[in-house]
Amino acid sequence: MAASRPIVVRFWEKVEKTSGCWNWTATTDKKGYGKFRPVSTRPMVLAHRYSWELKHGVRPDLHVLHKCDNPRCVRPTHLYLGDDIDNVADRERRGRSRYSTGDFNGSRKHPERLARGDRNGMRMHPDSVNRGESAYQSTVTTVQVLQIRKLAEDGIGKTEISRRFQIGFGCVCHIVARRSWRHF
Repeated sequence: MAASRPIVVRFWEKVEKTSGCWNWTATTDKKGYGKFRPVSTRPMVLAHRYSWELKHGVRPDLHVLHKCDNPRCVRPTHLYLGDDIDNVADRERRGRSRYSTGDFNGSRKHPERLARGDRNGMRMHPDSVNRGESAYQSTVTTVQVLQIRKLAEDGIGKTEISRRFQIGFGCVCHIVARRSWRHF
């Protein structure tokens, strides 16, 4: 039986070297990072991490980050180590965060995708919006709302109404002004 090729040879066979990035040509994960299985009995590892370890030895508990913003790149000179803070800052700067802020935020990049006007969920499915007593944070009932509005019309102060119903002053103000319970 022929001897298998060395791991290092197998690794570099899967790399396309150019004048810029050295791109991984084999398996990638869903984010585009190369994956490599050094030994058949071991799990897959990220190719850029393995490349860094080949050049520098065993890496400490740090992330291997790309200078070139190319997830397939395994060129050791394009890689550097960083901690969690560096990794998050790099991800934010490149707009890859799920919760990116600023100009990288999805709603700023693609405002046409926002559900506005008739595409808004409350307009498309008004029956699915919990209102009144069925609302999650409802503190009063329909009968109490009618009583609160009647007392306010009769000239009873909002502070007195909030004491009678044992609810917040702001809650009474919103009910009377019809900012809450508008549907009723």
